[in-house]
Amino acid sequence: MLLKIKALNTDVLIGTGYLDDAILAVRQSKDQRVDFKAMVFTTGPELEDFTKNLGKDADYAYGVAWWMPEANFKCPVFGTTQAYVGIYSKKFVPGSPIRPLQQAREAFSCNSPLKRQNPGNGQSQGGPELL
Repeated sequence: MLLKIKALNTDVLIGTGYLDDAILAVRQSKDQRVDFKAMVFTTGPELEDFTKNLGKDADYAYGVAWWMPEANFKCPVFGTTQAYVGIYSKKFVPGSPIRPLQQAREAFSCNSPLKRQNPGNGQSQGGPELL
């Protein structure tokens, strides 16, 4: 497949999959001397193992900015990433080292404004709460 892409003189490779898929795509592109102007992956470049495995070959590979518990984001609902992790962990996994993933945070973000504005009695409700 990569040789067909090379024959088309493609500028950008956009890959979906997991970390190992992204690493393999970069390595094979390098081995086959496919010189993309950019490589973009849904998973890979944002993870430390991507750079550890590829070294300088990881340069100029782009990825998405996942929400991760180690991030230092600020938001109007929870204040900080660490505050959200604490609230989530207390609600869903008390005493466990399990932490929220991006999907849990995104799902809550979609639901939170609805719950805060319409808690069932028509009154606005302040403060973050997990359903």
